Amino acid sequence: MAIRLVAFDFDGTLVHTAPDIITATNEFLQLHGRDPLSDEEVITHIGMGLIGLIRGVVPEAEHHPQIAASIEQQFSKVYDGHVLKQAQPFEGVREFLQNWPHEVAIVSNKPEKYIHLLLDHLNLRTRPWAAIIGGDTFEEKKPHPMPLIEAMSAAGVKPEETLMVGDGPPDVGVALACNTPFLAVSFGYSPLRELKDLGAEHWIEHFEELPRAIQRLEKFSPP
Repeated sequence: MAIRLVAFDFDGTLVHTAPDIITATNEFLQLHGRDPLSDEEVITHIGMGLIGLIRGVVPEAEHHPQIAASIEQQFSKVYDGHVLKQAQPFEGVREFLQNWPHEVAIVSNKPEKYIHLLLDHLNLRTRPWAAIIGGDTFEEKKPHPMPLIEAMSAAGVKPEETLMVGDGPPDVGVALACNTPFLAVSFGYSPLRELKDLGAEHWIEHFEELPRAIQRLEKFSPP
């Protein structure tokens, strides 16, 4: 079966956003009188989206929705001042988007407004996206199947015609939930061994490998 839609995670897959998220997180913690976290500690929370990140670094928000909502708003104000400073597409992203002849979509847990800001800032709208879905676009986010189902619906494709590409546990989870092929990126924000343990069987180390990886998946997939 041919792949007609490639659905990408955003942070750590399409765009290297970690430096700005790390800076914003530690500025936020400093404002609250807390010690800064190491780069690695912040990165481990990125894939779960903004709420997951905040709940990870401010544990008391976990069981108090009002605290979590207030903290999320505060963090967003801090991140607004950093989101466009250092983020860059991973090497090879532009070339793939220019040359891929079929549909592409974004299925991320990042708040949708930041995805649009970064797409515009980084000039990544040179081709149409079938869907741009963030963690707050629908009532559910990855690993719930809804975001990827909506992306497939927008592109008019079946699960077996869809490839989910990502770097985190929610990406593996949504692919499994939708019965779509999954391809991990080894350069993202979760250890590749963790993604393998969760079920990832295919991966790339650079975007230039993506077209060939798709060809291999198509060759060995059921007709």
